[in-house]
Amino acid sequence: MIGDHLIDKRKANSAVSACRGFTLLELLVVLVIIGIVITFAVLSVGGTGLQQKADEEARRLAALMNIASEQAVLQSTEYGVLIQPEGFSFAILVDEDWHTVQDDDLLRQRTLPKDLYFELFIEDVSVVIDEEKGEEVKPQLLLFSSGEHTPFSLTILSADAEPLSHVVGEMFSPVRMEKLEQP
Repeated sequence: MIGDHLIDKRKANSAVSACRGFTLLELLVVLVIIGIVITFAVLSVGGTGLQQKADEEARRLAALMNIASEQAVLQSTEYGVLIQPEGFSFAILVDEDWHTVQDDDLLRQRTLPKDLYFELFIEDVSVVIDEEKGEEVKPQLLLFSSGEHTPFSLTILSADAEPLSHVVGEMFSPVRMEKLEQP
């Protein structure tokens, strides 16, 4: 009888130990592994940092050109956009001469992030983008007081000439950013 009681007690102890569950350390290890897997998943889906920067710059250029176009209409004056290899700036026509916009924080000169460059087409013709030399200001894109603007297509490229983002302006439509199809 006493032996049977000991066997029953051992069975009860093994049953209790089998139902104990997970330790806190085991739960923490599983949570850390899940966190690492989720981090890698988010990073792989999020796209490259350079792609995000290119898209941000394309949205910024489109928005600023639309604002400058509205100002041109409201102020009955002509604005222009100077596209340079690594950035852009706005100009205003004063007494038949173009002057870079000064003292306007919104339309100030902008520089592209490192390793991003512009490629410009006006009416489907490639435009060579040179650094501005000298005092003469000649914008490639015009924003007229009538609400029209130069039809253009501008691509933001990576350092290895991979197209990342695209800005399009049609004569009578607002300037817009277009997503490029990724292979």
